Amino acid sequence: MTLLPSHINSIRLLILIMTFMGLSSAYSTKKADPLPHPGIFMTCQDYKTRNITIVDEIKLNHLFSGHYIDIVKDGKDARYNKDSIFGYEDEKGKDYRFYKIYDDEYQILENLDMVIYVTYTPTHVPKGISQPMMPYFYFSKDLNSEIIPLTRSNLITAFPDNHNFHHELEDEFKVGKPVSIYDEINKMFRVNYLLHLSKTKSE
Repeated sequence: MTLLPSHINSIRLLILIMTFMGLSSAYSTKKADPLPHPGIFMTCQDYKTRNITIVDEIKLNHLFSGHYIDIVKDGKDARYNKDSIFGYEDEKGKDYRFYKIYDDEYQILENLDMVIYVTYTPTHVPKGISQPMMPYFYFSKDLNSEIIPLTRSNLITAFPDNHNFHHELEDEFKVGKPVSIYDEINKMFRVNYLLHLSKTKSE
């Protein structure tokens, strides 16, 4: 089939439009998702508003001087007590909260109706074999509340007056079903979805 000049011009115009749209989309994505930088959040309010103090380097001191975090900013060293600041963001964009323990931090996975955290602990395996990291999940009612293990009984205790939530938990998580499952449909942890649902029913 022979293409007429008008057809060729139409095809060229379509290709040009599609190319422009692709470039615009790529530029918009780049502007909307800047590269993460390590930094610290002095307070939970700073974390909520993403008011991060950008630094060049963060030293967590898990083995030595565990109560302190050392940072390097603009070539200058500074040290903070872990109890005096909320947390930090690493170079991969992951956020962490300091809370009581000094040889590890709680990675913040989700901050919705409750806050979900995770830590990783090596499993015990025969000597000489690399140790896979086992996730342990925790939660807090908000960013200022105590962090406790994510279990059905702890959730019921943390929200004593929310009976709708109690019923949702009992119906959803039978014996042996972990409460740390992620809800792919609603894009949140299942317990956060159930808590939000229970509050809606109470209104």
